[in-house]
Amino acid sequence: SEGVQQSISFSRPIPLYVWAQVVLDPDATGDFPDGYESAVQDAIVGYGNGLEVGDDVYYQALYGPIYRNVPGLELITVSIGASIDANTEPSYAEANIEVGANEIALFDASRITVTVNDV
Repeated sequence: SEGVQQSISFSRPIPLYVWAQVVLDPDATGDFPDGYESAVQDAIVGYGNGLEVGDDVYYQALYGPIYRNVPGLELITVSIGASIDANTEPSYAEANIEVGANEIALFDASRITVTVNDV
């Protein structure tokens, strides 16, 4: 308003692509659904959509959404990993992912593998 020029800058967050491997053990109730894979993927992506820039990914936080979305489960095993390239699969671990203050964790169903152990 006073005619003084001000420099304004911003930076976009660096994408950190999250990958997940989920192993499901159905229980004996027979409630385990046919569409389990997409239900698990939707649960994980939904969790990821709630994260903001700099939010760490807590692998144990994925269990609740999966149990809520998929009935008939006895046991779940989740391993996650992250890479800065969406096409480079990382190593997986049952461990949290630390996200830098200038990074954002991005989830996509195509990077989530779901397998089922036989009942």
